[in-house]
Amino acid sequence: MQLKRTLWLTIGLVFGASLLSASGVVYTCDPSVPAAYCNTLTTTIAGLYDSTFSNANANIYISMGDTSLGESIYVPNSISYASYLHDLTSEATGGVVQTDAIAALNEYDTPALCPQGLASFNCTSNNQVAVTGALGEALGISTSQLRGVEADGSTVCYLSSAGCYSGDIVISDSASLYYRSGSITGGEYDFFTAVEHETDEVLGTASCMNTTAASGLLTDACGGHNESAVDLFRYNSAGKLALNSAYAGLSSAPSGAYFSFNGGVANVATYNTLANGLDYADFTTNCTYVQDAYGCAGMAGLDITNDGPGGTNGPEISILNAVGYDVVVAPEPGTLGLLGAALGALGIYKRRMYRRHRSV
Repeated sequence: MQLKRTLWLTIGLVFGASLLSASGVVYTCDPSVPAAYCNTLTTTIAGLYDSTFSNANANIYISMGDTSLGESIYVPNSISYASYLHDLTSEATGGVVQTDAIAALNEYDTPALCPQGLASFNCTSNNQVAVTGALGEALGISTSQLRGVEADGSTVCYLSSAGCYSGDIVISDSASLYYRSGSITGGEYDFFTAVEHETDEVLGTASCMNTTAASGLLTDACGGHNESAVDLFRYNSAGKLALNSAYAGLSSAPSGAYFSFNGGVANVATYNTLANGLDYADFTTNCTYVQDAYGCAGMAGLDITNDGPGGTNGPEISILNAVGYDVVVAPEPGTLGLLGAALGALGIYKRRMYRRHRSV
């Protein structure tokens, strides 16, 4: 499928007092989104995030358009690694995931300590970390210093300005969608699950690694010496960061790199690591998690709060907790690091669902 050209703009930041532009996750719907479904987004789906995180504030514009099942558009704001670690430590409210995540950053990612460095993260004092506007807010950065995007999906703006959104989400206007009314059919995709997938990326689960280069090689899409916050938690094994230079090409890229909040000890979910056009930080599991790279036709009601093993909180919550969002009630430790069983035997169809996210 032909993908739209990706345009990245990296913004340098300074720090100031926090000025939040949203109270919780707020969806604003384009007229192309039917009013009834918009109401479910603004109540039920937004409520999932608001009841899970105490500092997830994001204004998100949603429309229907020409895309794969879904895509997200946002601006990656660039801050220094030292500032990111400082603010994450200052804003953290505790809990197993955040405590271990901060310890892992200090031990494995800190520029003075990392032995080789991530491909574009060169272990120097001027390392930069790309954060979405919403994640910047969670870390305490003033919205007057954070960039977002207007409803047109291309005009960059400051989040403190009227009409500026943390990100835009586009859901396919040609896919067969299910709106959680009646029974889902084998060829339909859950509209609300797709929105949650893209919401997670606007909040900060997307990678800076671009997998769509014609050369078949991975490239740094956030501009210069940048990793996204989530890229700092990718491991090959305990104590061994999955350096981006190890995943240089489609044919030779090894599989198995995974998200871990505690230095590689817990294998929470396996990442896509190929230059295959899918998001580098989407999961390779089959029809298991909201953040899977492939959508599943015929699966209804998959949410960030019920997509883990046994219907418990899934890895999306762990990742968002690790990078800077404070959970209202911490997930049970026993739910972390587990992968659900593949559901292919149940006759659930999969297709490439999510277009590579776009950053303006």
